[in-house]
Amino acid sequence: MKKKTVVGYFVQWRRGYYNGSTTKYNGRVVTETDNGRSFAVKLHLPSTNIQLDPKGYPLPRRHLICKLVNILLSNGSNNPLIYVQEYLQTQSISPPLTVSEASEILKSIHHSPPLALQFFKFCPLSIPKFRHDCFTYNRILLILSSSLNCDRFDSVRAVINDMERLGVRGNISTVNLLIGIFGADEMCMQLLKKWELKMNRYTYKCLLQAHLRGRDSGKGLRVYHDMTRKGYYPDIFAYNMLLDALAKDYKVDEANKVFQDMKRKHCEPDQYTYTIMIRMTGKIGKHDDAIALFHEMLSKKLAPNLIAYNTTIQVLAMNRMVDKTIYLFSKMVENDCRPNEFTYSVILNVLASEGQLGRLDEVVQISKKYMNKGIYAYLVRTLSKLGHASEAHRLFCYMWNYHDKGDRDAYLSMLESLCKEGKMIEAMDLLSKIHEKGIDSDTIMYNTVFTALGKSKQISHLLDLYDKMKQDGPLPDIFTYNILISSFGRAARVDEAVKIFEELENNSDCKPDIVSYNSLINCLGKNGDVDEAHMRFKEMEEKGLNPDVVTYSTLIECFGKSDKVDMACRLFDQMLSHGCYPNIVTYNILLDCLERCGRTAEAVDLYAKLKEQGLTPDSITYSILERLQSGSHRKFRTRRQNPITGWVVSPLRAPIVGLHHYLMLFVMLAFSVLFGSIKAPDLGVVQDVPQHPHPCAQKFYVSYASDSYAIRTVIYQDMVYVTITNQKKNEDLAHGQNSMLIKLYMSMKSIWDHVMVQDDEYRPNCGFLADFLQPLPSRESAWINLLKKAGGGCYDLLYSGHMLVSCPYSYGLDGMAVGTRHGGLGFSVGLFGRKKNVNR
Repeated sequence: MKKKTVVGYFVQWRRGYYNGSTTKYNGRVVTETDNGRSFAVKLHLPSTNIQLDPKGYPLPRRHLICKLVNILLSNGSNNPLIYVQEYLQTQSISPPLTVSEASEILKSIHHSPPLALQFFKFCPLSIPKFRHDCFTYNRILLILSSSLNCDRFDSVRAVINDMERLGVRGNISTVNLLIGIFGADEMCMQLLKKWELKMNRYTYKCLLQAHLRGRDSGKGLRVYHDMTRKGYYPDIFAYNMLLDALAKDYKVDEANKVFQDMKRKHCEPDQYTYTIMIRMTGKIGKHDDAIALFHEMLSKKLAPNLIAYNTTIQVLAMNRMVDKTIYLFSKMVENDCRPNEFTYSVILNVLASEGQLGRLDEVVQISKKYMNKGIYAYLVRTLSKLGHASEAHRLFCYMWNYHDKGDRDAYLSMLESLCKEGKMIEAMDLLSKIHEKGIDSDTIMYNTVFTALGKSKQISHLLDLYDKMKQDGPLPDIFTYNILISSFGRAARVDEAVKIFEELENNSDCKPDIVSYNSLINCLGKNGDVDEAHMRFKEMEEKGLNPDVVTYSTLIECFGKSDKVDMACRLFDQMLSHGCYPNIVTYNILLDCLERCGRTAEAVDLYAKLKEQGLTPDSITYSILERLQSGSHRKFRTRRQNPITGWVVSPLRAPIVGLHHYLMLFVMLAFSVLFGSIKAPDLGVVQDVPQHPHPCAQKFYVSYASDSYAIRTVIYQDMVYVTITNQKKNEDLAHGQNSMLIKLYMSMKSIWDHVMVQDDEYRPNCGFLADFLQPLPSRESAWINLLKKAGGGCYDLLYSGHMLVSCPYSYGLDGMAVGTRHGGLGFSVGLFGRKKNVNR
């Protein structure tokens, strides 16, 4: 009876949960109880050679699987499935290929998704009574998910559509695979409801990761809360992924809650978890919390890895805690954690920013056992880029003295640093001694030194080094020749440049390129041999080298500077006809040529072409346009001299300014500010601006310059500055000296008498200190006497409403103030001041 009951339950289990993958048996009921609760079935097993497992399931035929896999992979035909079908038919495989065997074959050829998909489609079409189940569908979906083909998503959708068409019901693994492929797609959720499946822990994890991969930490956090409410909790990998996403989005509170919840749910954080939290708290400035997290990690016997150390060191460095940074670095080395380049870069930056680069030697000593050639090269290169050449040189010397073998990158970095600092003797000396450390000097090293020598125009050293290179150095390459040609051209050594170019032409390893011709054409043209430059240009075209925009621009500039503007214009047209589009530099060169020759109409047309091409004018373009508008298209421009300056200014200039002149200026400025006569400059206080400022201010405020009446008024008010005593006039007349000064005085006096303006409207608002700051001829005072005794060194003290300034003419001392109303910054030199001081 016990045996019958067991068999009955077995059949009931089969009835309730039957699916396509279940093994089918034929049988009949032989006994049954009265209440029908138990019965016995006699099974008729099929007569076959297939071996069964203890539960009665057929075992996959390994020899058949291996044979079919070999046929699929080893046959060179484009369609190996023909040979598979032929083998199955000729060998009379009985029973035919099963679903589990097909799944094993798919697993063996997973590295070839197209072949796997062909075999997947082949099975139901060519094998009798073969029908895929959800397991083989899952297998092909897994293979397609790892495919790199751009059409893999379409292939997956086609498999799902075929699955639904045939009525094959997927399981939860199918949904998990689809979430991994498509992310949190609506199709995945619809299939989940259609197949009446329940999400398990792995499904939630896949959905969480899908949202986080899509950089949507908000939806990921909601999935996490749904997951925990249903009693599922992520693993350590999912926790770290969620915390990292929240930290990157600066959701600090949410990250801290998840971190605390993680520890409560008995999922112990690892080194990566603490690293994420340390980095997040450090970025928001909570360095104390970051250090506390680091100590918490140590208390839990978690050995910090390289990332944890680097993150904590970076937090300390961001808060300029140099001592703690170096201390943690020493602990890192003690715990046998090798620093990498990022570690040293963080320490270098904090030492440089805090002015403690001298402690770099201490860092090197701490990590002495890990200092190798690569680290030395990185440190030298980084110090050089940061502009600390002396520290880089000291570290390089340490490496040179204590290491028998050198590092090429370190030596190249040191060469670049020396060349950048202009220490060419040291650079050439280093280049000659590199072989002592087992390093052969290469072409790049020589080219680095050649470039620096050429920029500094040290041609003698350049020639010596080139001779040495030809004797016992590496062979010159095309870059070497181009650098030499350009260097000789920069130094106006045309013969040497042509000689190097001819040497390049005779070289069997390399021939002149566009850069070579550009350098030679520039050398010839800039040094006056435009015809030879043009010949080289034609030679370049004959050799099949297409001139580029640099070639055309260079030659156009050479034609323009030699007054061959027509040739420059023809070359520009040729440039366009050959499909080489000019850039803004080309347009500026030709515009300047046309402007200097007075061909304004052509220049305007050229500017229109520039705009049509869509180029943006730069400052040089606008300066040329300003000259075109002003009509100042002269070949040689001379500064127009003010009719008053020259024969007038020199006798009015004060004697050499002494210390007492500056003291006098300081006292007068101090009193002016103290008694409210003026406002202190640049304090944001709106000043009382008179209607008409000083004429010198008109250089900056053009709106006042059109009123000649106001100008004459200011001249009248400033007459005191050129007033001379009768005694002085008699002496000058008697000796015939300073007659021009008297003429000026008389001309100004006539203007004064003609205008006779007494209205206070045009007088500077000097307050009650007018006697001191702007005295009139009738107002003699002790201050006037002091000014006269000072020799005129401080006599031009003005209050124009925009500025209170003083200028001793002999030294050009410019007083300065900023007017807050107009925001103008002016330098006044008085009525007869020098123009160069005004326009500074």
